[in-house]
Amino acid sequence: AGGLVQDSLLTLVDEKTVRVENVGVISTRNILYIFAGAFEGLKEIANERERNRRTPGFVQQPGVPSNSLMEQQIQDLEAYGMNRQLLRRFPHIATLEAFTEEQLRRILLNTNSPIVSGVTLAFKGYGIGLRFTDDGAQELARRAAQLGLGASSLSRVVNEALAPFSAHLPSTDIRDVVVTREMVEDPQGVLEGMLKHHPVAVESRTWPVLTTVTAQPANETPQLIAKKRRARVAPNA
Repeated sequence: AGGLVQDSLLTLVDEKTVRVENVGVISTRNILYIFAGAFEGLKEIANERERNRRTPGFVQQPGVPSNSLMEQQIQDLEAYGMNRQLLRRFPHIATLEAFTEEQLRRILLNTNSPIVSGVTLAFKGYGIGLRFTDDGAQELARRAAQLGLGASSLSRVVNEALAPFSAHLPSTDIRDVVVTREMVEDPQGVLEGMLKHHPVAVESRTWPVLTTVTAQPANETPQLIAKKRRARVAPNA
């Protein structure tokens, strides 16, 4: 976050009484704060610090660190852009390992994980069941691992793969979607194949929101919206 945001956070974690809009006055003395982030590029900053510390001609005595681990972490985070005063308010700083591709795959195959349950509930709002095959989960995990942003990247690739289906399937009679490797690699092609066997049904129905919403003119009816969607997917039909 930028400097102004961090200054505001500093006020909150400093055990002060603050006024919160629509809430009132609260004391932050007994609030536990946990900050977390991906910090992409922080590892390179730490590696550069280590290279600069190993200056030729100077030998560090074994067992006598030049700085405590905590101090080194604060220096790296400060170089990354964090407010030093804000960092000093946190007595513990922990480094977590990135998710492996296999761990990301297991998250997608766990129906209780927030990512899976969230998107499953969204499709359920359309009256559509959703499940992931092992090869589909593997391909999504591979793409998420390449982004290197942990669970955030997994959520991103899942939404990108399913966005075309959430936009068009509610207008059809399809009631079950199985996320396979083929669907992840070519979502538009798979969607067009599905719509050939399950054409868009022109009917009035209320569609819940999955991820994003595109504003529609007030005079457009659900029938007209469905007709436009069908034209975009199968322009030659």
